[in-house]
Amino acid sequence: MDSFLREGVREEDVDRWVRSASILHSTGDALDIAVKDERVVGVRRRAEDRVNHGRLGPMDVPRRP
Repeated sequence: MDSFLREGVREEDVDRWVRSASILHSTGDALDIAVKDERVVGVRRRAEDRVNHGRLGPMDVPRRP
């Protein structure tokens, strides 16, 4: 399963994972958003997603400013 966390953030540092869906794809791929200190710090796919089966696409990874 693919995931991306902001540099310096480990999975155990994440306060919570929020279930969501990507609106950048016409199929609405399922993903979870990592939140730490009320800020988005990453994303991960869900293995049970019927479209991407746990894979992140290039549009799913947050860009750095």
